Amino acid sequence: MNERNHLNVLNTLYKKSLSFRGKILYLPLGIVFLAIVTITGISSYFTKEAMLNNMKTHGFHIAQQFIGRLKSNEAAEDVLNDMIEDRIRAVCNIVIKNKGILSNDYLNELSEDFDIDEIYWFDKDGEIIYATVPGYLGWRPDSNHPLSTIMQGQSELMEDIRKDAEFGNYVKYGAVRSADGTFVQAGISADKIYELTNQFSYQTIVEDMASNEDISYIHVVDNNNVVIACSNPEDIGMQKSIENFISVVQNRAPHASEYYSASLGESIYDVVYPIIIDENFIGFVNIGYKMEDAQAAISGIIRLILVVAAVVFAALILILNRISDGVIKSIENIKNQLGIMAAGNFDNEVPESLINKKDEFGDIAKSLNTTQKSIKNIITDHQMLVEKMQFGLAVHEIITDEKGTPVDYRFLSANSSFEKLTGLKPEEIVGKRALEVLPHLEPYWLNTYGEVALTGDSQEFENYADELGRWYQVVAYSPGNNQFAVIIDDISNRKRMEELLYMEKENFRTTLLSIGDGVISTDNKGKIILMNVIAEQLTGWKEEEAIGSDFAEVFTIVHEYTMEPCRNLVEDVLRTGEIKELANHTALIRRNGTLLPIEDSAAPIWSKNGKITGVVIVFRDFTEKREKHNQIEYLSYHDYLTGLYNRRYMEEAMKRMDTVENLPVSIMVLDINGLKLTNDAFGHEMGDKLLKKVAGILKKTCRPQDVIARMGGDEFSILMPNTNSEQALNIRDSIIKETSKIELESVIVSIAAGYDIKTDTSQDIDVIIKNAENSMYEGKMKYGRAMRSQVIENVLRSINLKYDNEQIHTERVAEYCELMAREMNFSEREIYTIKHAGILHDIGKIIIPPELLNKKETLTNDEFDIIKKHSETGYHILRNTYEYAGLAKIVRHHHEMFDGNGYPDKLKGHEIPLESRIIAIADAYEAMTANRPYQVAKSKEEALLEIKRCSGTQFDPEIAEIFLKIM
Repeated sequence: MNERNHLNVLNTLYKKSLSFRGKILYLPLGIVFLAIVTITGISSYFTKEAMLNNMKTHGFHIAQQFIGRLKSNEAAEDVLNDMIEDRIRAVCNIVIKNKGILSNDYLNELSEDFDIDEIYWFDKDGEIIYATVPGYLGWRPDSNHPLSTIMQGQSELMEDIRKDAEFGNYVKYGAVRSADGTFVQAGISADKIYELTNQFSYQTIVEDMASNEDISYIHVVDNNNVVIACSNPEDIGMQKSIENFISVVQNRAPHASEYYSASLGESIYDVVYPIIIDENFIGFVNIGYKMEDAQAAISGIIRLILVVAAVVFAALILILNRISDGVIKSIENIKNQLGIMAAGNFDNEVPESLINKKDEFGDIAKSLNTTQKSIKNIITDHQMLVEKMQFGLAVHEIITDEKGTPVDYRFLSANSSFEKLTGLKPEEIVGKRALEVLPHLEPYWLNTYGEVALTGDSQEFENYADELGRWYQVVAYSPGNNQFAVIIDDISNRKRMEELLYMEKENFRTTLLSIGDGVISTDNKGKIILMNVIAEQLTGWKEEEAIGSDFAEVFTIVHEYTMEPCRNLVEDVLRTGEIKELANHTALIRRNGTLLPIEDSAAPIWSKNGKITGVVIVFRDFTEKREKHNQIEYLSYHDYLTGLYNRRYMEEAMKRMDTVENLPVSIMVLDINGLKLTNDAFGHEMGDKLLKKVAGILKKTCRPQDVIARMGGDEFSILMPNTNSEQALNIRDSIIKETSKIELESVIVSIAAGYDIKTDTSQDIDVIIKNAENSMYEGKMKYGRAMRSQVIENVLRSINLKYDNEQIHTERVAEYCELMAREMNFSEREIYTIKHAGILHDIGKIIIPPELLNKKETLTNDEFDIIKKHSETGYHILRNTYEYAGLAKIVRHHHEMFDGNGYPDKLKGHEIPLESRIIAIADAYEAMTANRPYQVAKSKEEALLEIKRCSGTQFDPEIAEIFLKIM
């Protein structure tokens, strides 16, 4: 009856509907059309939204980067400015301290030593008396000049970097007033500093960020709505209307919007972000993104969809027209059979007439027939599976209060296995609430099941049900809205086995994890029940001898130095139930009576019911670890090279010894003159030898109570308690005298030392240190220059001794250079310069092994690479000396070639210094006309032909022509 009624309903609907042909043809086309329109609109909308969100996020990110760079740049400018001011302040104080010996030459020397560009000494009336720039002698500042504040009594003035009115360069000036009213001004050329700080400016950051081709403009607006930086510099200074930025200005919140710019002729996505530094609103950054990419993407999507739509429509019309005629009847037959299945009747099979059709509808009929049988079998199998499965299965409905919180649940169904596993019969529980069946149900079950039913998230867990007295493994899932189903298994037997094995497992696990160390295990009476091989070796006891003995009998421990007995760890652990560790300096008395430093820990072994069943002791030989610890501790307070104390130790010692008992305290600061020059000339290995030699002198000269430290590089400090000025002076003179006696090949050993005395507790130790440093710098200025010049002479003498004919070579090169310079109408000073450059041009050969320069065979590529380094080495040696610094670049480039194929910098043409081009010809000619280990000397004519041949490639053609003329 039900089947017939269902078919009548379907027939009625069929007669009232449109024809099948109309449905097949027009309905799909209409659906496709609507789908295309919908997809086009949605795709365009979401594409645009995604791109706008991306531009918004990117804009906010760029704005945050801008603010971050502003903060970093402000900090960098402050540090840079502080460094410059400290340097100016130090030079001014040195000039004031030495005002008794002032002269223009002294100021020039001080300017060179401290890399200060200008120094001026003013008398009390504000007139310049001494100056590094002679043109300013006699000049006085007017009342509007910043220096007027110094003349009126201000002790110090540090000006901001400003542009010099006369020369146009940027200068940083500072001035310090002395007690008698005279004052000093020093200035540092700040062109390079200005270039660096200019990198920190708003405009530089904006121009850097505006390089992104997707950005149309960037404006930075201050809190007065004035543009202070812009990707278009012409807009700087423009007043910005805040109509579109009112939320940013008032609420300090970012803002983004889209608009069409008539001036730019394009759509813009405008992002505005507040600039807040140290909680202060200082303006906002406005970024405009071009919308052309977003519009192009949307247009591309629409075009693609329209092309696809046209193809689909054409294909559908052709296909549907061809199949519409033959499909109508088959559809009606299939419809009837589907109506039968829709009514839930799976017993009536599909008619043979449908199954035997040889087209797609026949295939559909076969599939329907197979599906019908499969569904029928699945339903039958499922019912049997649920009933016969060994796991309990039950379905429930969650019950909540008015707030939606689970308060109970109702049983909906349960299988027979559920009854076997829980003792709850389905016929007695279905339809009832859980709290009716299980009044003492633990909250855990209700909360967990409620979460599964309400969220739909499945859970798997194990838990104990007190009311049922069993352990269950549970899989809970949600089969429908506000429902949960559980599949349960009784695991009580497994849990009981785990309980029985737990104590033994815990004991062996703890022991095995510590197997690399000595392990002893005891029972709860302190009797030994286990001892591993390492423990036997460390204690001297065999396991079979120790088992059953009291722990204290086998494991006797004392303090390593006092020999007092230590507490019994096992008794402590059994009493407190806590893990215990040995104190430092604990030693084990081995069975043979010897002492063994050890470290140790003891832990309780717990049963499942919370009782201590024994103790496990893990211990190890501490000897090697203690030695490594002592070594690390030594290195943390000592300089690895010299063995002296390091800066860390000295700083702690100064704090520790800055007490009234140690007054007077003398602090001496020492600096090795020319260590860098020694490293450049003779190598870092020689520099290390020099440091060790000086360290040895300091140890030999100073007293046991004195603290000596290498503070880093070439600097040392000595802290001398209870030492007056006379004693400190004697120690300083002894150190200088002893260091002058050091013999270290061709190295000249010279040291600058200064000291100051703290005689009263009110004096600041940092000021004493600063005074000692200033005293040391005075000595360094006085003797350092002469020492460096003497090192140069020693290097030359050493080269001449190591290499055959080197002195003759340099003298001839200097002679040829002088001849060319005179022919080129050089001044006498210029002739003097290039002649000395010729003598020093190969000073860098000090680093080349003698066997390499004197080698008769052809050099390998690696050997030639070593030789090529001598011009750079010569540069580094000379640039560190006052007298020869002007020759450094000439020496560096004397092997450059006119065509750019020389070394070390591959300079070309007139990029090469003129003097270097002259030396290149003189050096080559002398080398060709002299006998060398690797070649026979060429005749004068042959050498001049070679100079002519290489003119324009290796040599400057104009200088080569002059050389050919004079030779």
